[in-house]
Amino acid sequence: MSINTMTPGGIAVAIGELVDDAIVDVENIFRRLRENNLRPDPLPAQEIVFHASSEIRNSIVLGTTVVILVFLPLFALSGIEGRLFAPLGLAYIVSILMSLVVSLTVTPALSSYLLPDPQLGHEEKDGPLLRFCKWGARKFYGATFPRPKIVIGIAVSPVAIGLWVVANMGSEFLPPFNEGTSTVNILAQPGISLDDSNRLGAMAENLILGVPEVKSTGRRTGRAEQDEHAEGVHYSEIDVDFWTSEEAGKSGEATTTVGGMRPAALLRVPPAKVRPRPVVLAQIRRLLETIPGTMVNVGQPISHRIDHLLSGVKAQIAIKITGSDLGTLRKKAMEVERAIKGLPGVVDLQVEQQILIPQLRLRVKREAAARYGFKAGELTEIFEAALNGRVVSQVIEGRRFFDLVLWTAESSRVDNEAIANLRLVSPSGAVVLLADVADVVETPGPNQINRENVARRIVVSCNAQGRDLGSTVKAIQESIAMDVLPSLPEGYSITYGGQFESQ
Repeated sequence: MSINTMTPGGIAVAIGELVDDAIVDVENIFRRLRENNLRPDPLPAQEIVFHASSEIRNSIVLGTTVVILVFLPLFALSGIEGRLFAPLGLAYIVSILMSLVVSLTVTPALSSYLLPDPQLGHEEKDGPLLRFCKWGARKFYGATFPRPKIVIGIAVSPVAIGLWVVANMGSEFLPPFNEGTSTVNILAQPGISLDDSNRLGAMAENLILGVPEVKSTGRRTGRAEQDEHAEGVHYSEIDVDFWTSEEAGKSGEATTTVGGMRPAALLRVPPAKVRPRPVVLAQIRRLLETIPGTMVNVGQPISHRIDHLLSGVKAQIAIKITGSDLGTLRKKAMEVERAIKGLPGVVDLQVEQQILIPQLRLRVKREAAARYGFKAGELTEIFEAALNGRVVSQVIEGRRFFDLVLWTAESSRVDNEAIANLRLVSPSGAVVLLADVADVVETPGPNQINRENVARRIVVSCNAQGRDLGSTVKAIQESIAMDVLPSLPEGYSITYGGQFESQ
């Protein structure tokens, strides 16, 4: 088993209990040895140690077993919470079991060597520290025993206050991490060119570098074609590194990437004093809000990945609206955004980018196509191969492989008229134009259609800042229940995802 973030936590929880079994064992051995020394014919010390340890053995094993049973439900947890807390429970159980083994083997053996003492049954004398503690205890008892009501009242008051605080306390699934870096996601409108998206990313990066606590930045705009975390060209991710309090006030130089270019010498001097991280992140959010036509999400690398694992969205809270009609989904998403905008603790509020973009559609003239011997499915495949291309083979050049793609010449794909005039050879041998058997029309369509559990869905996401996650989610649910749910059409539903589910 590896040492990870959670296993030391299990050992830390167990560390106060590791000596319990040994203490119980030693105490009983000590008592039996003292009684044996007071007898006129004392028995051998090893025999006394053996019997004294045997007397208490059943109680030690049973007590340890009960403690272990308390932690067993941790192994029934599923998802990320199971991954997190199972190592903690396992480390705890292993520690307690090993302490049990030590108390049944090493402790009696050491007792047989160290505890037998002929003076054990004679007059006992406490050490100076213990005498001082007993003196203080007698004074304390003399002051408290005559006043039981006052003592009980003093004891009950903090308990009552503690219960009230716990009942009104906020809640989080995991304590907020301080990873030392932040991840800033910039989303422009889908359909934007890579050059324009790069320009917006550079603008955001320059604004972030204007914050004194920022040490360096690195940016990725767009994604590789086969990237596991595929995003559109409109997406930029900026990694932000901060000066630490230890580096504050020191002069230094850091190399920084700005706008995809690395200046020859760009001095980044740490500030005289580093402000708290929430204040710095709030300033970054205010600066990035000035970039038109973009949405911003500020988080941390590991936290973002945990959020993405839990809800499929890189945000702490994901409000998922499911239904059949995309127009209705977009309308309800805007209503949800209005309902929760401005609530205390809600930051980085954004609606999943889903806009109408121009699309070419092929509408087959079934009767005309049938006269020439075409089937509707065949025409669709021809149209797809002509415009999108079809991989028909591979070209090997040394150690590199290239796809051999078949499609029409670029001049045949420049506009609707050129596409409509594509010539087709029918199964009967006749040469016809695509316009003779199908209509090529330009209509608006969604840039993407996301599904979850077979249903179409759109997501409204946000983070919690300056307020605990539990109360933030509760306020969001109450606001949506009051403003959105009464007008929700039949067949549509709203669900909530994020860290609070695991909590």
